Amino acid sequence: MIRRAAIFLLVLPFIFAVVSCSKDSSSSKDSGPSDVSIVNPWDDTTRDGVVNVTVSAVDDDEIERVELFVAGSLYGTDTKEPYEFQWDMGPLTDGSSTSIYAIAVDGYGNETSSKVVTVTKGVNAVPEVTLTSPANGASVLQDKPITCTGTAKDKEDGDLGPSNITWSSSLQGSLKLDANNQFTGLAIGEHVITMTATDSDGVSGSVSVKVKVEENKSNNFAYIPAGSYYIGQPAYKKSLVTLTHSFWIAKTEMTVGEWLEADALVFGKDLKKNFTDKRNKELATLYVQVYDGSWTDYPAEFLTYKEVIAVCNAMSDRDGLTPAYDVQSKSITFIKDANGWRLPTEAEWEVAARGGLMGKKFPWGDGAPNGMCNSMSEQNLPSPMPLVNGRGPVPVKSYQPNAYGIYDMSGNVAEMCSDMFVGSVPNGIDPIGITQEKLPRYTVKGGTWYGFGEEQMICARVLSMPYNDKDKDGYNSGFGLRVVRNVE
Repeated sequence: MIRRAAIFLLVLPFIFAVVSCSKDSSSSKDSGPSDVSIVNPWDDTTRDGVVNVTVSAVDDDEIERVELFVAGSLYGTDTKEPYEFQWDMGPLTDGSSTSIYAIAVDGYGNETSSKVVTVTKGVNAVPEVTLTSPANGASVLQDKPITCTGTAKDKEDGDLGPSNITWSSSLQGSLKLDANNQFTGLAIGEHVITMTATDSDGVSGSVSVKVKVEENKSNNFAYIPAGSYYIGQPAYKKSLVTLTHSFWIAKTEMTVGEWLEADALVFGKDLKKNFTDKRNKELATLYVQVYDGSWTDYPAEFLTYKEVIAVCNAMSDRDGLTPAYDVQSKSITFIKDANGWRLPTEAEWEVAARGGLMGKKFPWGDGAPNGMCNSMSEQNLPSPMPLVNGRGPVPVKSYQPNAYGIYDMSGNVAEMCSDMFVGSVPNGIDPIGITQEKLPRYTVKGGTWYGFGEEQMICARVLSMPYNDKDKDGYNSGFGLRVVRNVE
């Protein structure tokens, strides 16, 4: 049974975690200057009319505001991404040159200036852009590639090559194409795909088409593309992570039925006896009830981190893949580039859970959890497993998926990650918190069925579990798993 104290104690650490991320509880010293630059227009270019000035500004803490200066005077201020300004060059004299620059002000009041960009007023022909693929109104499945091709010509520069052409989605931003001019992993929904060609003077022309992306219901895994993403918000400061591997992630938490099949690779088929022999009587009774064949579509639970890692490696061996964990007597080492089955890193988990919604609280947005996931906020549970007062996990796919087609990223059972539980939000390239330590605790993400409200937030970092299989904290009805593996 769930210990009542363990449930209620979840609230206090979460509140502490949120409070501790504020400026008042952190150092008053900023870690360095902001990274600020004018993206458009380019330096030494010719423009006319109203120019869309775009500024990129990134800081380790946060950007309070971005100011645009034209000819040395403040022209405008923007406080939200994307930082954009409409600069009217109409009053200027033809042939005249004007210098512009931007200043980024971080949360501590520190100012960082961009390089100066010089723009000359004059007529510059807009590139002619022809988009040949995808077709307007095309449909594609979430895990299938979309081919992006087209041509562009400029009056002054002639034919514009790939280095002058970019692609973007209205839902996912910039799209980085592979060597075959394809992009895989668009989020489910209606996209406006835009091809933009920019000439040597920074003048851009673009053309757009609409593309509908649908879930591939025949595939049990969602495709998450490599790239750079923001995580951590809104409870923590925004953190930039870069994932160099695209990866497959299970659309559902591993079910009891799937666990019985996978667990047999390691522990044999007599799982009830195996559990009874190894754990205490109360836990053994619950385990037998959950795994008696009646709950095959419910998430697997009452598992230890140690046996989950053993099962992941056994699945890799079965499928001819390189295991992702080097298991020692009292610890494991995570092997980043292995292609075997594994638990997601915390960064991967957050990227998948967000489904492209940067800064939102939950996989569906900022709305309350009631009716959106299995938590103590839910009033009408669909067929709960009656563990405590008629409540417990519900069958996977009982609620709507996120924009990647992934179910239950909030609520039901929280999900184990490959990261050890550390105090800071992941950042950088393929981040993972500490990979080797004796008797560590590991991060668990996503909120449990016995959690409340904001405990279901994507960014919440309050749950962990031990590696030691003798620790009763490992046998939790609110902890489960979801497997991933690298695409490459």
